[in-house]
Amino acid sequence: MTPWKRRLAALGLLAFFVIGVAGVVLGSSIWERALLGLCAVLFGGVFLIGFPNLLHNRDVPLITVRADGVELKGVGLIQWHEIERVDYTTVGGRTALGIWTTDPLLTARRGSWWSWPFAIFNLLFGYPPLSFTDQAVPIGELHAAIETRRTPTSTQVEPGATGSVSTALEETTYATVTTPEQPKD
Repeated sequence: MTPWKRRLAALGLLAFFVIGVAGVVLGSSIWERALLGLCAVLFGGVFLIGFPNLLHNRDVPLITVRADGVELKGVGLIQWHEIERVDYTTVGGRTALGIWTTDPLLTARRGSWWSWPFAIFNLLFGYPPLSFTDQAVPIGELHAAIETRRTPTSTQVEPGATGSVSTALEETTYATVTTPEQPKD
């Protein structure tokens, strides 16, 4: 989403919030006030959650595949031993790369408070705790990068090591960059 579209969406959410508050104040029946109040809380909450994203640099990586695990903005590092399975799945009718963790609520425990409803929804309906569509990241490349680091090959095993595996490959970062990078002088 381009910066002006993000700003327009934020203004729209703010406008619906203001309309909802005005409806609560000026509403005639209790049901009308309750419905508009609920809408105001919903739109205001979404606005407050998304507002910090308008203020920071958009080149923040969505997911980084490192030698010791995957790192996500807002969740931190999820080490390889915490990842149970990585596989293709369908989320919302789209092909996605799903990452199942040994603790299905791991992302909620480490993330923001608002990630709890999503984590519980995913748990109840059997969705992976983490999923990425091709719209967000190139899922084929992401899957290959994860499997390369997660599954050791015979050349990655250190000679003389007792059960340790070397996954010393460079990290791969996947970012949601919406505008082309401008040359820096």
